[in-house]
Amino acid sequence: DEAGIGGAAAASDPISLVQSIDGPFVQKTGGKGANAAAAAGQTAACEFIGNLGRASSVANTALLADMQQFGGVNTEGCSELEGPTGTAYILQFEDNDNAIVLVGGANQDWPGLASLLGGNEGSGLRAAIGRSSAVMLQREVPDHVNVAVAQCAAALGKDVFMDVGGTDSPLDPALLPYL
Repeated sequence: DEAGIGGAAAASDPISLVQSIDGPFVQKTGGKGANAAAAAGQTAACEFIGNLGRASSVANTALLADMQQFGGVNTEGCSELEGPTGTAYILQFEDNDNAIVLVGGANQDWPGLASLLGGNEGSGLRAAIGRSSAVMLQREVPDHVNVAVAQCAAALGKDVFMDVGGTDSPLDPALLPYL
């Protein structure tokens, strides 16, 4: 809109900062988790587990194929759900500083903690953890997913690592004993 990001809502809020942004914009499928898995797959067996949005099905298929071909990453644990895949808007400023705005998508839609730890819905995830030598968690999923994965990994004697990027919210205290 003419006012830039936020438009009328931002105009009525004296605290908002509105900056216009000119396109064109390019959307690419990927992300921190996919990139980390592809890098890890260059040196060791790696499995990527995540939810992708059906709205970007063609791009998802290409991403998973690239991860398999170039990183040797097992992507069988990925699910495609209704709706969009999450999106990161990376804004680069004239001084080369940047800001990243994350909009959650399919990776926000996970079963509850009890289902992940003991129900049918979490059986594939638990099996993947059992096959792993270590687990790396991402902040782009709900906290309870990371807690469930960390608890399961610890019970199986697996090392747990946390990529703390992606949000500036505090870590869930229930997660800390497992890292």
